[in-house]
Amino acid sequence: MNALIALLTFALSLASNDSTGHMLILKTPDGVLVGFMLAGGADFDAPKGDCVFTLMPADTAALDTPLARTVSDLRVSGEHHWINTEGTISVVDGGPVLLRIDTSGNVVDAKGAVIGAAYVSNASE
Repeated sequence: MNALIALLTFALSLASNDSTGHMLILKTPDGVLVGFMLAGGADFDAPKGDCVFTLMPADTAALDTPLARTVSDLRVSGEHHWINTEGTISVVDGGPVLLRIDTSGNVVDAKGAVIGAAYVSNASE
């Protein structure tokens, strides 16, 4: 449990210091923290890059949400590629879009359902 608290503290400290957009905070439609999408190398303003997902819900009840299930699946499957098309981030792996974050910050699953919201990390989060 202490390791989880240390990891969460570290991730939140990154969120408060990351002004370049290397991390997106993922929340349920109700605003409960589920986890993070972390860019490797390029920030999310770049045309494309790689990313990983981490599941760190603020409330265990959030584990039973479509967003948490999707983030968990993406976390387990490892590194992914993303493409930025006019501000919309699409997570892909050589096939169909696995997850999309639109210009309004909506997190959209592979079936087109809005399952959460994404926020660029900054000091006000």
